[in-house]
Amino acid sequence: MSDESKSEKPASPPPSAGIRGVSPVPSASTPKPAPKPKVPPAAPTGPADPAPPEDVSEPGFLTQLRTAH
Repeated sequence: MSDESKSEKPASPPPSAGIRGVSPVPSASTPKPAPKPKVPPAAPTGPADPAPPEDVSEPGFLTQLRTAH
């Protein structure tokens, strides 16, 4: 009978017995990871805006405003 009682008891505790409620807060000994620096968004890549044409004439209302004074 003594042999049966020894074989029923496990030599080590079951794995679930040693695990208790794990706190979501890291312990004080665990270093926090350094925050990553924020990177500005990449500039849009596409064709550049065309330069305005040089031969644009001044609208008539601007000419009248300049000569009115």
